[in-house]
Formats: sequence, C-alpha cells, structure tokens
Amino acid sequence: MSPLDWAFLPLQRYFDFAGRSPRSEYWWFYLLVSILSMACGWIDLAVDPTAVVGVASLLVSLATIIPLLAVSVRRLHDRNRSGWNLLKPPAPGIVMAILAAFGPFGLFVGTIIFVGTCLWLVVLLCLPGTSGPNHYGEHPYGLQYYAT
Repeated sequence: MSPLDWAFLPLQRYFDFAGRSPRSEYWWFYLLVSILSMACGWIDLAVDPTAVVGVASLLVSLATIIPLLAVSVRRLHDRNRSGWNLLKPPAPGIVMAILAAFGPFGLFVGTIIFVGTCLWLVVLLCLPGTSGPNHYGEHPYGLQYYAT
C-alpha cells in the first residue's frame, strides 16, 4: 500500500474500534491530520486573524476526532493493549489539578506524572505490534512478523 492509502484507510474504517492497525496506518493518518490542521489554521488566520478558533479548523477537528481515536485504539490493540490505555495521560491531568492546590511542588509533581504518561503512550504507539495473532485479532499485514 502507498502512504496515501495508509493515510486514508482510517477514514474508511471511521467507527471501527475493533481489530488491529499497523504503525504505518497510524502514523500516516496522524501526518495527514496534522497537515490538514495546519492548513486549516492558516486559512482561518487569513480569513479572520482575531478568531480564537476558526471554522475550518473546527470542521477538520470534528471530522477527524473519531477516526483518530479509532486508529489509536486499533494501534494499541496491535501491541496487545486495551484501548482504555488512551485514558491514562488525561488522568494525571486531574491529579495535577488537585496537587496544584498544594502549591508549586504539587504542580511540578503532577506535571512530571502527566509528561511521563504521555511519553509512555507515544512509546507504545511507536513500538512494533505483536507478531502473529493476539487477543485483538490477526496480524494487520496478514503475515507472521518476528520483531528483533
């Protein structure tokens, strides 16, 4: 498959939270969404420089949030992890807000926890998937891969 095929595949699997997605599908789609978001930001800035959120950016965000969540869940499934792991980075944000009440040290500790969980999630999304079938289905390429 070409990079464009990988980038548009999550749009074809819009509400599909089951199964597995390889790294190429996730990262090419992430790149597509990032480019679309930047382009819409520039368009919104050209149309109305005083707007906080532009119409084009809002429409792209609303159109891509579900497929981005779905491909993220499928990517975690490829690592044999539950999609609920996507909720781990926001949870420390709540802890950070509570710890901020205890002053700057609490805010610092909460920030470290938040950044750590975000990095953990990025590492999970970057690692290769499990070889062969796992709890969430067959290998997305349909082949037996053995990670070295």
